[in-house]
Amino acid sequence: ENAVALRNIAQGEVILMQDIYLPGDSVEDILGDKVAVALPAEDILSKWGAVLPGDHVDVLFTVDLILEMPMYPQDIRTAEELALYAVERDQSMDHASVLALQNLEVLRIVEEPAPEGEQDPENPVPRNRALILKAEPQDAVVLKYLLDVVGRVSLAKRSPENEALFNVQPVNINYLMLRYGVVLPQPLE
Repeated sequence: ENAVALRNIAQGEVILMQDIYLPGDSVEDILGDKVAVALPAEDILSKWGAVLPGDHVDVLFTVDLILEMPMYPQDIRTAEELALYAVERDQSMDHASVLALQNLEVLRIVEEPAPEGEQDPENPVPRNRALILKAEPQDAVVLKYLLDVVGRVSLAKRSPENEALFNVQPVNINYLMLRYGVVLPQPLE
């Protein structure tokens, strides 16, 4: 009752919460000292409809740890010095997965509008969706950086009652080998 459709809905189609807006559900009333930030719904949970408004999620990402350039100017060496330290190595193992942001509330799910005249109820064209998340302002900046630089993030869904901040270690190949007791085989002589 009093709901407004956020997209065209075919007759007989099941209506999902992310497809409607309920008046009086103002983001301004919900936020307080937080901000609303959009996250493209590109992870599996979001794409498959497992994340809904009111859910709480954690944001994970994987990053390549090899810096293309030295981080600090004092680390820059001459070409001769670089030749002394040049080591060829496989960089495919230099990734780490991190739990970056925790306990973000999903305020709403939005979908891009349908193009004019494109409505074939039998074969609807998939449209991009985004989650609107409630976050601390600094967390919104972290999320922006992750999307701009890393490119992709994954979500982990949590119970809304669980407000604990988890203390988890970043995971890389070394962590996995130590945790699961993987022993590298010795070379044959």
